Amino acid sequence: MRRGTFMTFDITFSKTSKKKAEALVLCVGAAKALAVGGETLDKETRSFAERALEKSPSFKGKAGQTLVSLLPAKASYDRLILLGVGEAEK
Repeated sequence: MRRGTFMTFDITFSKTSKKKAEALVLCVGAAKALAVGGETLDKETRSFAERALEKSPSFKGKAGQTLVSLLPAKASYDRLILLGVGEAEK
């Protein structure tokens, strides 16, 4: 063992991101209805999902359809993914 040899480290701190996740996925049923709980989560995006649904006539909420939108920089998520789940089972 050699004496007098030391390692030095530079440690820096930065503010952590306030993002909750990269994307928020909301399920959308037929007739563009947000799934249970979707309205609550949409409040976090300031009703961005509702506006996206209004402005996207080709998205109907059919099973497998997707609509991906970027959210404003200060939002808790980077992207909003609307996932069509089709008709509810009766």
